[in-house]
Amino acid sequence: MMQNIKQVVSSESYQTWFKDLTVTGVENRKVVIATPNRYVKQWLESHYKKELLSAASKLMPEINEIELTVQPTLRSEPSASLAQALDNALPRRGSFNNFLNGASGSAPKIDSPHNSPVRRSALSPNLRLETFLVGRCNRVAHAAAQSVAETPAGVYNPLFIHGANGLGKTHLLQGIGHLLHERVPAVNVMFISCEEFTNAYVSAVQNKRLDTFRSQFRGCDALLVDDIQFLGGREKTQEEFLHTFDSLRQSARQVVLCADAPPRDVKRLDPKLVTRFQSGLVAQVEKPDAALRAELLREKARMRGLSLPLDVAETLAAHIDSNVRELEGAICKLMALAAAEAKAPDRELAILALRELGYIRSGPLTLADVLAAVTHNYGVNADEIRSSKRHASLVHARHVGMYLSKALTSQGVAEIGRFYGNRDHATVLHATHKLADLFKRDENLRMEIQKLRQVLGR
Repeated sequence: MMQNIKQVVSSESYQTWFKDLTVTGVENRKVVIATPNRYVKQWLESHYKKELLSAASKLMPEINEIELTVQPTLRSEPSASLAQALDNALPRRGSFNNFLNGASGSAPKIDSPHNSPVRRSALSPNLRLETFLVGRCNRVAHAAAQSVAETPAGVYNPLFIHGANGLGKTHLLQGIGHLLHERVPAVNVMFISCEEFTNAYVSAVQNKRLDTFRSQFRGCDALLVDDIQFLGGREKTQEEFLHTFDSLRQSARQVVLCADAPPRDVKRLDPKLVTRFQSGLVAQVEKPDAALRAELLREKARMRGLSLPLDVAETLAAHIDSNVRELEGAICKLMALAAAEAKAPDRELAILALRELGYIRSGPLTLADVLAAVTHNYGVNADEIRSSKRHASLVHARHVGMYLSKALTSQGVAEIGRFYGNRDHATVLHATHKLADLFKRDENLRMEIQKLRQVLGR
């Protein structure tokens, strides 16, 4: 009964979506088809329901509805008696087998991805949604990725994830691919970089294989493209991608894109693509805060078989706030130093690693080093700290700077006073005594000072 359908879809699509379908009856103007699970039912409703209805109406013009149900204990073929009953329900219009065998002729032929001439990236076994650490900086993007993987083409289509390099965009993209494959192993997921798409398109044009190229990209069930910003300025490739995008969207296939900027800020991107990319959800991935960076460091260490103490992770996280790749580099450096010293990673080794990586300067601290750490921590301007302004936040930052300068540098109170706006030595002594007294009673201040000492490597 299902032989002919193999001729119009890929073997993967047949095994995934059609092999276990069972027609359970014809009721008035409705055909009822049972599916083995909820996910197959949802996918058929999104991708093939129009084709099924079209085929049914060719056999029986009065049919105007297809109902898909879930029946987990399906056999791969309906019984002979059921097939005969359906034949009887469709007199002189051909058997219902023809309906499922592609009588409508509207289902596109899809090349098998295993025979694809298109080079695509492989999914990394480590980049899964369940291993992605979630914080305020990325929770929206992660939730959207989870929704897309669970209900492809049903919630956010397209999903456009953007952010600076090394913040987890590719991790989310590959995590979606993994989860889609786990739910339906034979699903045709195309994970590819923009550069690979461009190269494949140019090669297809040069070798007169555009039909093959288009069948591959427009026939996939989900298209996941990394670094889409590299489409900018490539007019012919943008035009081809526009048609690919429209084809996938019109056939309810999922599209997920990643870039280093939101669609409107991608340089030399066709306005038609900008509009389409913004038609779904645009989600940003931002820099992780210190707590999440420390958690990321400990997770990256665990993946390498290393148990990283929290204070060591916090020391590294206090200095490295750019991206996850630099955090991974710090772990590698720390492991190398620990092996060389034949000791477990500790805060002393972490500071040594930071010095060798250039995050902490070698040699004695200067007043400028302390001031830079203080201004960054409190989000104030160095000129304001040195000014005569008396806002409470500025006064506190100024006092902390003087306190740390006296404790961590070789400069005397007179030099410190001159550095902080030509103040006299009595002002510096008052500030340091006040901070020392508060330090004994104020837990928050102790945490601030500890954090700044970590940043300064002291």
